[in-house]
Amino acid sequence: MTTIAQLQRDTLGYLPLDFHFGTKGSGRSIYVKGQGQRLHLTNHDASIVLGMIARGDRDHDIAAWFGVNQGRIAEVKGGEFGSISAATRAELPPKGPPGVKGKRARYSLGEIAKALDAGDTTKAIDLVQQAIARYDANEA
Repeated sequence: MTTIAQLQRDTLGYLPLDFHFGTKGSGRSIYVKGQGQRLHLTNHDASIVLGMIARGDRDHDIAAWFGVNQGRIAEVKGGEFGSISAATRAELPPKGPPGVKGKRARYSLGEIAKALDAGDTTKAIDLVQQAIARYDANEA
């Protein structure tokens, strides 16, 4: 059976979000308000966080990418995950606030759906390629 993590890795080439429910596994437990479970920021996530910090990303953008508060980013910076190497640039998600990227991607999906409804697959493919390029672009 294919897991969500495998699909993310296969589709994106990296794992942007590595949440684990419950108390098993490596990483720190993070409480999500309104949910009776805990999420873990794994050692792999911490490596990505360190890479994003080294690249100059803002703490609140990093936290938003992982769906945690900035306190978790401070814990990674403070060494609470031990001696972990920063991820390479090739392993990092695109720079910039993920919320804005998500809004743009959602708009693009609507335009792609319209093109597909009209039977214009060539336009739909072009829009997909443009949306991917816009999403993957590094932003300040």
